[in-house]
Amino acid sequence: LVAGAAAQAPVFVLRAGDPVGATETISRMDTGVVNSNGQWAVLARTNAVSAAADEVLVLDGLVSVREGAALASPAGAAIDGFGPFDLDDAGNVFHVYYLSGTSGVGDDTGLFRNGALLLQEGTVSGAPQFGGGTRYRGFLNVKCNGAGTVAALVAAVDDPAVAGDLETAVIRLDLSGGVVTGETVIARQGDVLAGQTQPVSSFGTGLHQLAVNVAGDILFFADLAGDPAVDGAIYLNGTLVAQEGGAAPDPGRTYERLSSRGLDLND
Repeated sequence: LVAGAAAQAPVFVLRAGDPVGATETISRMDTGVVNSNGQWAVLARTNAVSAAADEVLVLDGLVSVREGAALASPAGAAIDGFGPFDLDDAGNVFHVYYLSGTSGVGDDTGLFRNGALLLQEGTVSGAPQFGGGTRYRGFLNVKCNGAGTVAALVAAVDDPAVAGDLETAVIRLDLSGGVVTGETVIARQGDVLAGQTQPVSSFGTGLHQLAVNVAGDILFFADLAGDPAVDGAIYLNGTLVAQEGGAAPDPGRTYERLSSRGLDLND
């Protein structure tokens, strides 16, 4: 991982072989994020003897949390693995954890802020756009804004009003003091978004396929049903920004594949 401003020589901040703790070294780095103040967080593997404790989140060079760590809530739970994560400008980490120590039946993932539980799999959603009793069934992606007041979430849900399997949705979470105060569905599987004739089949879940700004605007990738040459689209809230097969800004050119591309959004 290398950091540096354009006018400066790059500086290595973390690399394989660097020490972590008294006896371990970094063996592999998987994904990383950086905030507007230059703080960075990286999900990494170490050469720890126990494979159940060799995954760590490194925050500004120090181990912030480790696989296997006990959690205050849910009661008796510990971290069994790490999912998507992000970092606000105050250094607060928003993270999806896979959990051990729960019943293991529809409750073994959760969304956390600095290790404090925000939402657990099985929780009933408060978003009014869902049918009553809709429960979260998985957290596939998360991004927070710099202020830590809004998070964008791609989640799997079970809406009793919708027949069939689980569906996915892009959801805005409003936050105050690390507590969820509001939930709003921005788009959901099966929706026909503005400018489309085909419904959404899924949303981008890569670490950098989702973004949110201070105002709470959300940028996301949607995969549509139908012709694969035109089925990928990027939306800002409800507005189409770019679509596969659509005209690109360079005259005479069209967008090709938009899936698995990094995207971001300023304020």
